[in-house]
Amino acid sequence: MREWILSFGLGVFVAGFAPQLPPYNTIFLFVVPALLSLRYKILSLSGAFCLGLFCLFQWSWTHQEKILPVALEQQDMWVRGVVTGLPQRQENSTLFTFKPESLCQQSDISDCLLLLQTNRHQILLHDYSDVLYLPGQHWLLKVRLKRPHGFANPGSFDYERWLFQERLSATGYVRNDSSSILLDVRRHWLFHPWHDSLRYHLQQKINQLPLAVPGYISALIIGDRYQITDAQWNLLTTTGTNHLMVISGLHIGLVAWLTFNLILVICRAIPALCLIIASPRLAAFIAVIAAFLYACLAGFSLPVQRALVMVICLMSGQLLVRQISPLNSLGLAFSMVILFDPLALQSAGFWLSFVAVGVLLSTLSVNNDKEDVQTLLSRIKILLYCQCYLFIGMLPVMLLFFGQLSLLAPIINLLAIPFVGMLIVPLCLLSLLAGLLSQSLFAFLLSLPDFLLSEVASGLEEVIKIPDIFILPFPTLPVWLWLLLLGAVILQFLCRGLVIKVTGLLVVLFCLNYSPKRPQNNEFMLDILDVGQGLAVVVTTHKHTLVYDTGPSYNPRFNAGSGIIQPFLRNQNLGDPDIVVVSHGDNDHAGGLLALLSYFPTARIYAGEALDQISQLENPPSISHCLSGTKWWWDRVKFEFLYPDRLSLSGNNASCVLKITSGNYSALLSGDIEKEAELTLLKTSRNDLHADIMTAPHHGSKTSSIAPFIRRVAANHVVFSSGYLNSFGHPHADVRQRYEALNTSLYDTAHSGALRFHVSADDGIKSVTGYRQTSPRFWHLP
Repeated sequence: MREWILSFGLGVFVAGFAPQLPPYNTIFLFVVPALLSLRYKILSLSGAFCLGLFCLFQWSWTHQEKILPVALEQQDMWVRGVVTGLPQRQENSTLFTFKPESLCQQSDISDCLLLLQTNRHQILLHDYSDVLYLPGQHWLLKVRLKRPHGFANPGSFDYERWLFQERLSATGYVRNDSSSILLDVRRHWLFHPWHDSLRYHLQQKINQLPLAVPGYISALIIGDRYQITDAQWNLLTTTGTNHLMVISGLHIGLVAWLTFNLILVICRAIPALCLIIASPRLAAFIAVIAAFLYACLAGFSLPVQRALVMVICLMSGQLLVRQISPLNSLGLAFSMVILFDPLALQSAGFWLSFVAVGVLLSTLSVNNDKEDVQTLLSRIKILLYCQCYLFIGMLPVMLLFFGQLSLLAPIINLLAIPFVGMLIVPLCLLSLLAGLLSQSLFAFLLSLPDFLLSEVASGLEEVIKIPDIFILPFPTLPVWLWLLLLGAVILQFLCRGLVIKVTGLLVVLFCLNYSPKRPQNNEFMLDILDVGQGLAVVVTTHKHTLVYDTGPSYNPRFNAGSGIIQPFLRNQNLGDPDIVVVSHGDNDHAGGLLALLSYFPTARIYAGEALDQISQLENPPSISHCLSGTKWWWDRVKFEFLYPDRLSLSGNNASCVLKITSGNYSALLSGDIEKEAELTLLKTSRNDLHADIMTAPHHGSKTSSIAPFIRRVAANHVVFSSGYLNSFGHPHADVRQRYEALNTSLYDTAHSGALRFHVSADDGIKSVTGYRQTSPRFWHLP
């Protein structure tokens, strides 16, 4: 049975790496082997593998059919439907999910004589007005939509995969039109609307209380992480405790476990309760109900749904009065979860949950056989064993999904998990029950976990003052090396011989010592990252790294510095950048600077003008101006600023223009310069302006890239760093035509993802690769 489940899971896992979905008429290739395996046992494992392939492909075919067609992108239309989930109020907008029931492809509502029924999945909407949206409300909205799209960069979060997994068929925003109509508030008998309304009601009650850490309280009670501040989230991430503030398998499992044991204690105290139903079965039944109710409060997100399925499967032995081993129950939960949500195998949360539970069950089953668990010393010893094996077992998962390892995290979690899970969470839930009787009692009881959580936060702030030697970054491993690491970790659990365990540890150390190759002397790597409507470039030589522009800050919770550039540097094992160049102060070029400096405070900064972002810091770093003539050499590669030529400039025409040269080949980074700056460069740079690669000035705006300038540069490769379907219309059609007239190869990060140019003094441009082409996935839509 376990082999069949593993084979089925392997099929789902392998299918998730398909660059594109196979044609629907190939379905028989997966179904026939699965059917034959029912008759011929020798084909059972191969049949399970094919069934896994079919499961994911069928799920994906069904969803892909409901994604917004290309023809409807950026078109005003009217949609009628219901607000689902818990709307999140952000700094200048409200984010909410909306389930369309019918639509009209007209911009004027008077032209919509009939709204056509639609079977599309939910859409994700922003509303930049002050309209208050509540769960269950039925609206008629004027919207502008686009297909699911995200940034594509090595090491960063795959937003498109998340949208696909959440079955969101489009994203967009509500048009600022007073014709939007609130029709009514739906009252379905299904749990989804009422549980969202309950969450909203609790959110309002929590916000009314004078709490020290309301974000943590909201996260633990109703699964609302949006009230956790950036500083708080960074604190949790740095200390490896962010999973404690996200309702997931850990919290659902602890609630079920505490409820199960509480009912057993009550049954022992009141034996009459067991006259009709055995106490373990009653305890398991109530534990599942408690887990379900807590899942309702948490919003029934996909991680919470997976956790609930795990709890039901793990309690199935007690519910069915059958002797089912914990590992078999875990295997059943594994198969049920991926049958319900096949793309779960591509997410970190799935593996963190199942690997952690699997390691704990294996460790406890082995040590319970060896130890007398009745003594306190034995229990402490088993607890330490569990933590040690959890650290080893989670190693491949942490390196695969996060690229770093905290040596302090196991110690912190050893104390924090039982403290939060067995004390704070029960206190939060107890306060909810008390709130049914009295608001004042609710406020009093909730003040206890609030105080404890504030003390936990204070302790974590002291911990992060410890030097960074306890945070170990690791590069992305090649597939063969990652499989070798996985095999070595598995050996630690399956084999008991000392020699094999030591060998396995040596293999682990060998894998962790891997370092990807950097460019040789006389070479440089130019990575133009996909940051949307903005610019961020990473230049790498043999021993040095430079960051040119830091991309935009989109909202208080996401910016290109922490969300794209820092994960890329970590993924490529590039270490701290030596120099950060900020061409000028506009948000789309400097928005990620503060976040980047929080990771790399020692980097030297060049800028074309004074930066307002730096003035926000208590101890602002010194900034050098990127005046023309400033030059330096790294590993036989020349860096030189060609512009600006004076300090009095501001705005786009103050942008630093940096030329990077290796032998006879060069790249020109032009920032947001416009016509005036280009004319100045034509007068002052003379023969120094030619480059083989250039970032298009001002993202391809019609105010830049004048014909004399692009003829003088004569670049073979020009990159437009612009956002997908951006409102500015970049790159402008006339600008593209000017470059095309010179037979220039044009690239757009919105469609190619991050672009990499490998430049050598001897071989010229050795390679040009786009991340969407080198790492295709079927959820990355064309």
